[in-house]
Amino acid sequence: MRCRRWCSRRFRGSCSGGATRFFDGLYPGVGTLAVVGTGCIFAGALAAYATRRVRIGAKATRWAVGTTLGLVVLFLADLVAAWCGVDLGLWDGGVWSFVISGVAVAAASFFLLVDFEAADRFLRSGASYRWAWYVAFALVMTLVWLYLELLRLLSYVKWW
Repeated sequence: MRCRRWCSRRFRGSCSGGATRFFDGLYPGVGTLAVVGTGCIFAGALAAYATRRVRIGAKATRWAVGTTLGLVVLFLADLVAAWCGVDLGLWDGGVWSFVISGVAVAAASFFLLVDFEAADRFLRSGASYRWAWYVAFALVMTLVWLYLELLRLLSYVKWW
């Protein structure tokens, strides 16, 4: 069991590290900007949630999930189109690339607030601490998603 956890952590780290190295090789400085941007968005979202400037309800959660599912469907459609030899223009650095990447960054940023709300509800409900890793895992996955989307968005900015 310990070996599987160690391998899993190393695999995830090498994937995000590989993506950073790839983009940083093409456009120097993009990796650093993505790390700083992810940290700033995380701090801003946490401050907004902690001061209750932003309230997360059922409607906001549905918006976040709906937007994310829409992005997943769009990316799957792009994958199928690529298999058929059709380019939808989502990855070429054009206007649609900026729009889709901006929407993905906004959705990931909003999902941070949803994760904070989930953690808060988890703590208030008195759930067992053994289940806390679910909330932590969701938060880490949202941060990785936000980081990769910021990396992609900044690579488009550097490309122009």
